[in-house]
Amino acid sequence: MKMIKINLLPKQIKEKQQAEKLVFITLIGVIAVTVFLGGLYTFNVWRIELMQSQVERLAGLTTKMGQVAQGLRIYEERRQEVEKRKLIAEKAVAGRILWSKVLEELMMITPSDVQLVSLSGNSEGISFSGAVLDPIDDPDAGHKPVAGWLTRLSSFKPQPEVWLSSSDKQGETIAFTSTIKFKKSPMLPAPPNSSGK
Repeated sequence: MKMIKINLLPKQIKEKQQAEKLVFITLIGVIAVTVFLGGLYTFNVWRIELMQSQVERLAGLTTKMGQVAQGLRIYEERRQEVEKRKLIAEKAVAGRILWSKVLEELMMITPSDVQLVSLSGNSEGISFSGAVLDPIDDPDAGHKPVAGWLTRLSSFKPQPEVWLSSSDKQGETIAFTSTIKFKKSPMLPAPPNSSGK
């Protein structure tokens, strides 16, 4: 058996019900969109506030770093002043011979059998005259003690050019005059530059 539905409501009421449904659905859609937009707005406001707090924190950190950098500038200025003074001091002693170091080195290399009679020096070198004992009084033995003295002179720092001007054997002693010429001034090397140059 077949059922037949009969609508006894007038057509205007049916249209009114459909219009109310449409208004209700539209109202729910508008509320849903409003809630979504409100949530999106709230999320964006939260993000902006978070970013502003980060910017403020970074601005505070930048200010502190600027103050620390300003405090460290004093040390940079002092370092530059020390460098200037160091350069002035290096220029003042450039080419100067540190005779105390030269004489100390000479004392260390002079053997006990050498007697220095005179010593004169300038920025180019040192001239010596002296005598050395020759325990072997043999005229054919040569002047080996003088050669030993010259060998010791050649170990002088910095390595000089060593010259024997004269050597004369008189009995058990050999009188000699010798000269050393500096290849460079006998100065201690300057300490390395802090800037690495």
